[in-house]
Amino acid sequence: SSGINAEYGGSAGPSSIDSDGWTRILCSKHFKSSGTDLCNSFAKFIRILATEEVYHPYIAELLSSRLIPLDKQPGVRPIGVGEILRRIAGKCFAMVLKRDVTAATAPLQSCG
Repeated sequence: SSGINAEYGGSAGPSSIDSDGWTRILCSKHFKSSGTDLCNSFAKFIRILATEEVYHPYIAELLSSRLIPLDKQPGVRPIGVGEILRRIAGKCFAMVLKRDVTAATAPLQSCG
């Protein structure tokens, strides 16, 4: 469970469940098979997001962020903290699409 927390760690989004809370829910024996069932359901949900058009109101909470003001002297910079599950979903998409995106954009990249 510490591997999950270290890799996806971070502050809580609008749900107020941080990475420690999700680690406990998903990995604790206290919840018996509920954690595994939730992981499987979330994987199915990620596949739906990747392959189907999803009506925005159904996922509005997943896409929302908690705003934190950062004092920049002078002024304030807003920092958005999204849901941990959204960040995990994004990492899953990036892992799957990395080669395709690199192949499609490599000719356009010109660092010289």
